Amino acid sequence: MKLPEVEVVVKKYDKDEVLLELPGEDHTLCNLLRWALNRQDGIIATYRIEHPILGKEHKVDEERYVPPKMRIRAVDEDADAREALERAIEELLELVEEAKEEFSGALEEKES
Repeated sequence: MKLPEVEVVVKKYDKDEVLLELPGEDHTLCNLLRWALNRQDGIIATYRIEHPILGKEHKVDEERYVPPKMRIRAVDEDADAREALERAIEELLELVEEAKEEFSGALEEKES
């Protein structure tokens, strides 16, 4: 199974802060990523999505389109925003794999 492609524009990438733009994404991905990031000690993650009328899918005014922005900050000296992002992505991929196995098992059980 191939996952859908996600466009990511990295605006800043250092130990204290990571700034990302996620063109074409919505609350689904941003909220999941924020949830996984904020579970980690010393990390605060936020995101911002402009009003939907300025969203890419509406194409009301492409010149004014502002992609979703995510900010990941390390607020403790020992925390690293870059490592937190990598851990969050790995955690989400593991959760998706677990959910896939649960669904597959439930469907196989139903078929027998």
